[in-house]
Amino acid sequence: MADGRARTSGLYAIRLQRIVFGAAVLGGALSIGARMAFAQGITTAAIHGTVVSENGASMDGAGVRVTASATGFVANTLVRGGRFLVQGIEVGGPYVIEIRRIGFVPQRSGPVYLTLGEPLKVHFLMRALPVGLEAVVVAGSASDVSAAIAGGSTVIPEAMIKRLPTLNRNFYDFVALAPQVSTKVGSQRSGVSGAGANLRFNNFLINGADERNINGSVSAASNVGKSIPLDAVKEFQVLVAPYDVRYGDFAGALVNTVTQFGTNHLHGSAFGYWRNDGLARGGELASSLPYNRLQYGLSAGGPVVRDRAHFFIATEMQRLTSPAPGPYIGQSLTAVPPVPVRESDLDRMGMLLRGYGLAPGSSGAVENNTPLKNLFARVDLAIPRWNSRAMGFFRYGRLESDLFSRAARDTFYLSSYKYAAAGGGRLTSIQLHTDLPGTAGGHNELVASLAADRTHFVLDIAQPLVRVLAPGVSGGAVTIASGTPEVAQGGFSRARSFRIRDELSLPWGGTRMLLLGAQAEHFRVQRGGVRGGYGTWTFASLDDFAAGRAERFEIRKDRGSASAPLTGGQFALYAGNEWHPGDRISLTTGVRADVLHLDSRAPYNAVVDSIFARRTDEMPHPRAHISPRVGFTWDIFGDGRDKVRGGMGIFTGRPPLAWFVPALSSYGLGIETLRCGTSTTDAGPAPAFIPDYRAAPEQCASGSSKASRSGEVDLLDRNLRMAQSLRTSVTYERKLRGGLLATGEVLVSRGVSDFMFVNMNLRGPQAVDRYGRVLYGTIGANGIPDPALRAGRFSEVIDLRNTGRNYSRQFSARLERRFADGLGATLSYTHSRTRDVQSPSRVNIPGISIWADARATSGRHEDAARGISLNDLPHRATASLAYTAPWLHRSTTFAFYYVGESGSPFTYIATGVNRRGDLNADGSNANDPIYVPRDARDPAEILFVPFPVPVSGDAGAPATTVTVQQQAAALEQVIESTPCLRRQRGQILERNSCREPWSHTTIASVRHTIPVGIRAVEAQLEVFNVLNLLNNGWGRLRVAAPRILEHVGQTMGPAGTTQPIFRFDPTRSEWTTLQAESAFQFQLALRYRF
Repeated sequence: MADGRARTSGLYAIRLQRIVFGAAVLGGALSIGARMAFAQGITTAAIHGTVVSENGASMDGAGVRVTASATGFVANTLVRGGRFLVQGIEVGGPYVIEIRRIGFVPQRSGPVYLTLGEPLKVHFLMRALPVGLEAVVVAGSASDVSAAIAGGSTVIPEAMIKRLPTLNRNFYDFVALAPQVSTKVGSQRSGVSGAGANLRFNNFLINGADERNINGSVSAASNVGKSIPLDAVKEFQVLVAPYDVRYGDFAGALVNTVTQFGTNHLHGSAFGYWRNDGLARGGELASSLPYNRLQYGLSAGGPVVRDRAHFFIATEMQRLTSPAPGPYIGQSLTAVPPVPVRESDLDRMGMLLRGYGLAPGSSGAVENNTPLKNLFARVDLAIPRWNSRAMGFFRYGRLESDLFSRAARDTFYLSSYKYAAAGGGRLTSIQLHTDLPGTAGGHNELVASLAADRTHFVLDIAQPLVRVLAPGVSGGAVTIASGTPEVAQGGFSRARSFRIRDELSLPWGGTRMLLLGAQAEHFRVQRGGVRGGYGTWTFASLDDFAAGRAERFEIRKDRGSASAPLTGGQFALYAGNEWHPGDRISLTTGVRADVLHLDSRAPYNAVVDSIFARRTDEMPHPRAHISPRVGFTWDIFGDGRDKVRGGMGIFTGRPPLAWFVPALSSYGLGIETLRCGTSTTDAGPAPAFIPDYRAAPEQCASGSSKASRSGEVDLLDRNLRMAQSLRTSVTYERKLRGGLLATGEVLVSRGVSDFMFVNMNLRGPQAVDRYGRVLYGTIGANGIPDPALRAGRFSEVIDLRNTGRNYSRQFSARLERRFADGLGATLSYTHSRTRDVQSPSRVNIPGISIWADARATSGRHEDAARGISLNDLPHRATASLAYTAPWLHRSTTFAFYYVGESGSPFTYIATGVNRRGDLNADGSNANDPIYVPRDARDPAEILFVPFPVPVSGDAGAPATTVTVQQQAAALEQVIESTPCLRRQRGQILERNSCREPWSHTTIASVRHTIPVGIRAVEAQLEVFNVLNLLNNGWGRLRVAAPRILEHVGQTMGPAGTTQPIFRFDPTRSEWTTLQAESAFQFQLALRYRF
């Protein structure tokens, strides 16, 4: 059945490609005989001009000279057919255009400036040369009608980047201003979804070179990292539907950045930005530990050889210390949340750990450190003899971030759990832009780049993870954890990539502009170490821990293939054409062919083949992914005031290679897992506790050895396709008075090929429970599940496949005023709807964890039904404002930035200790939506068990009992006050049908500039979370606590007739407030410009 769906998805993809390809071919055929078109590069600009004479004489052969005033760079071309085209020049300016022809007055434009994605159009009228007449200055210019970027595009210009506040000094903060993207998606709420697509389908370019992480397909700026220093950014654009086929290798959003460059004048600045807990309101920043953040750096640019060679360099450092989030011993009695476990139990835990020779760590406040280093350097060289301009740049970044947190409600971590994720990346690129003489505007762009990145973990200690259950102060059980986290128990990732791209744009016969391009990439990704390699011990109580009686023990072992590298290549060919049937309409057509080829293969495992009919040595077959596109722009009245843009196209991108790497090591023999415990799928009882991870047990207490181990299997569908999205857009654009530009856009996206993870090891449905939940095994009276597996010798068998059922619809409206006369502003609103089969976003974790995290479900796992996507944020509103007061000798700039959006969707699920909470017995307790009782007080609807709660946190203190009636009444109140629960009474909660509160990001700044001769000093004050500054109850960022019911047992009876038994904490908070983002913060800055 699954193979049939895959074939149907593939046929659907082929039909869509044929439809769009037909439109592109038709457009290309119509271009024959059209007048000369123009285009511009991905990260460069273009000037298109017309030249006519007063007396009607031909201007063919007239010389055109474009000069960059700041750098002295010169580009020359000739007029043909009354037109000229200059490509491959840097964004910005000013530029001066000169036209010369014997017998005519030379003409020169005034200063003109160029922007990404907007070719400039100029018109010259040549006059016959009389005696004594001086050159005429042409002072007007206007954006041309180009269909290359006809939909889903937002440009963030240099003027706004320099003026808008950003407390993180990360220019990717401004990506949120693009109406077509949704922010705060993914497990860390730090991802960006373009047109509803997966956050790992985006691409990020710096000067045309791909800077995304090779393994995980995210930018270095994700989470708390940084791509390049903010001072190095000139401007960037966010694209989701560019119909120019040069924009490729993405199925989400493309962030296209161009950088600053040196000029003929030495210039630069040095700066420092600082904030601490004394400049913030309460919350997390009022911990007993200090919060301090200092960002400092410098930038400089200038000539190496005037008019020929220039340099630019920018560097930025960060020193950040902050208190780890969550409760700790020693906090105030009124602090929220309270410490969930008694201090006496924590003291005893520490004493027992020391007795075993293990470092217990602390239960007090913990400090996290996040140092960051960032460097960008660029050199430009003019080569007049070759009609060329060469450019090379180097980017380096390194981040080491402590990741300790006590935010989890059911676990208290001792400080020995602390670890840091360290990563670094380098990107080197060399580019050559060449004007082709005799082609009237032909241009070639050659780009080569080398990228490398590495991640690893830095540990405070190296010891096994110990988890001990203890009574919670509010009832139930709380886990006390100490030792090295599983994710950090060995492991690193190294990756490198070499890419080369060549593009030729060539006027052909004076009627068309032909675009041809090719690119190739070779990559290598290697992971080492094994997650969980030190072992994890679970104890049912502190007394059991003291006696060394483990309830459960798990460890993963490398059997020789954990470090197997993934090597391969990605290749693309593309051809396109932009033409103008008239002065009011432009049409872009083109087609891309992308191929992903994987060289590495896992060994063949005959056992897997015999059970699942799948070869472990089989990788996805290389295939050409055809991506045709057609776009148009129509200037309705020919005056540039009203325009309609639109088009249709397929966008193809590479999924994260991290989804492919596990197949090389997890083929049933490469990585084995030893699981010892009480489950029927375990190899036997847990062995006696051994504290030294280097002498960890090789077998369970039963004495079995090889039979104790189970292998992991991760498979890739041999017909797996790259990520592909079909997008159609229509945009209306109108210029208003006062320099305002109003835009309305409709964008529809359909996933031609997306991805889903399938658990092949489940036998299939075994029963259906009384609530309609499909069961994949049985659940014992103790609440521990026993999944029915096809092969118990394998701990997981996860298959990565395609799905073509995802879609997204967006409507956006935007009002913009480009910065001029001291004022720039934007205002936008977006309404969207996104549905998908799964929302996988995590990498570098076991496949079964990705599978469980991608979708909460109570039905059949093989049912590829659409549901609310984790990327679904129905409403977004953004605003930005920058105003520079026109003082006589000094200037003051006021700026404001706002992003408001719907809360992220989520599902209330059950939880439990020692694998309890797995309500459908599928082997995971992370994907089980709760049943919402019609009446929580009815035992036929939901069962509770009473539990004791200590009156105080002291050992031996009297306890009170939370009764069944109290739990039922409290849950009933929660259901009635929560809309998503109230409207789904009597049914299992629909996936992602609940939603967090609306979030607001508000930042304001004021900057005062004091001239000091030809230099200047700038003092700046920034305020993060202006709403919270105005009112302590405003601006708070609240996120969901989806684990609402604690599963503690199961009634007895035949499969399908039993009923889960729960605990519900009446004191449970509805939301978790992220204190660092909820409290206002001031930031002070000082900059010296020279």
